[in-house]
Amino acid sequence: MEVENILVVDDEEAIREVVSTMLESKGYHCTAVSNGRAAQDQVKRTTPDLGLSDMIMPEMDGIKFLEWLRQYDPEVPVIMVTAIHDISTALEAIRRGAYDYILKPFEKDQLFLGVGRALQHRKLILENRTYQRSLEQLVEERTAQLTAAFAQLEQSYDDTLEALGSALDLKDAETEGHCQRVTAVFAFRSPKPCQCPALTFQYWRAPRFYMISARWPYPTAFCASPVRSPTTRSRLCASTAKSATTC
Repeated sequence: MEVENILVVDDEEAIREVVSTMLESKGYHCTAVSNGRAAQDQVKRTTPDLGLSDMIMPEMDGIKFLEWLRQYDPEVPVIMVTAIHDISTALEAIRRGAYDYILKPFEKDQLFLGVGRALQHRKLILENRTYQRSLEQLVEERTAQLTAAFAQLEQSYDDTLEALGSALDLKDAETEGHCQRVTAVFAFRSPKPCQCPALTFQYWRAPRFYMISARWPYPTAFCASPVRSPTTRSRLCASTAKSATTC
């Protein structure tokens, strides 16, 4: 199990030693410094799991160090430890982002309870962040899978329509290749969606299917009667292209 690292910040050496000794007896690893400036340097070297800071110190007091740490790493909880028995001071520390506020002198059980709650709070924050990242990654993976499945479904749909068109062509030797020619005409002459109500299928999505599920007024002759000569075939294809461009 990983040992939690606690940073003890106090200008009184005796307080630093007593607090560090009590916490180390509970299995925590403690690093002690004498003021907020030294605490900044220590945090930059190794980010602690928890900070215990006095309020009034030389060079940089506890409130300024608290504000800096909240900007540097807002996930590190800070417990303010001070001898100032003033409710307004405690409220100001909480407002600035302190997790808890302990008055000197304090009982060791009070210290252990505050430290345990603060570390549990940090653990929950880290677990929640890890869960959110895992959830986002899972959503991205599932979205990619759904996109690929939808693309495969579309391709299968197009292949089915092409097979149906080919089967229709093979029914009559004289109209062989007719659907391919109509598809080519539509793709070349009608790039925009057709708004004609007589055509119930979006032929620009699958032009070949037009001759299977919908009957255009002009090209009905293609399917209703055999094409008997190349000249007639050319004339009817031209009529189909002209009709498509007017939709």
